[in-house]
Amino acid sequence: MSNYIPNPDADFMVWERNFLTYFAANYIPMGLSLTTLLELQDAQGNWEIGYTDHITAKAAAQGARQEKDAYRGAYVELIRAVVRQLQVSDAVTDGQRRDMGLPVHKTHASPTPAPTSRPVASVDTSQRLRHAVHFRDEASPDRRARPEGAVGCEVWRALGDIGAIPPMDPDHFECLGMEGRSPVESAFDAAQAGKQAWYILRWATQAGDKGPWSEAVAATVVA
Repeated sequence: MSNYIPNPDADFMVWERNFLTYFAANYIPMGLSLTTLLELQDAQGNWEIGYTDHITAKAAAQGARQEKDAYRGAYVELIRAVVRQLQVSDAVTDGQRRDMGLPVHKTHASPTPAPTSRPVASVDTSQRLRHAVHFRDEASPDRRARPEGAVGCEVWRALGDIGAIPPMDPDHFECLGMEGRSPVESAFDAAQAGKQAWYILRWATQAGDKGPWSEAVAATVVA
């Protein structure tokens, strides 16, 4: 999926506006959240401001160009993260993918089997009201490589009081999304400070097949 986003900025703006307009009108039936839409809209606003600054200040655009590129980089990363979810979601049709300008992959006769190994998670709690959930594969914990066939790692979170027993049923966790690269950011509001967060993770393939759940990892929400 490396070449579906146009490189020239003017072409990119046409593409991303079509993508976000369609996404905004259809994210609920496609199984995505309002939070994801708001993140995309914020990233779009940042990038388009940077792009406008770049066009307006061509003569002294070095700083504005760097800012624009940074906003675009963050926006593209977010788009790619969302597209990874759309491409493995059973709620999204090939027609919807085409309407958003995404590639439609052919069905292979021999799909890649679901991973049999589990992610191993660790949580960085050094930032206030924020966790960074790092993950590796248990079969290769010293490397960043995902298991064969996995396109990303699903990260799920549950909240409770300090000292409470972690939920045993995955249905009691909420999905923070699927990411291809570690770490995954997990944000909290001020009312959740002092709570305990538990995380469980699993690998997913392009076809939507899922690997086994990881062990639950606990971390405190720092105020």
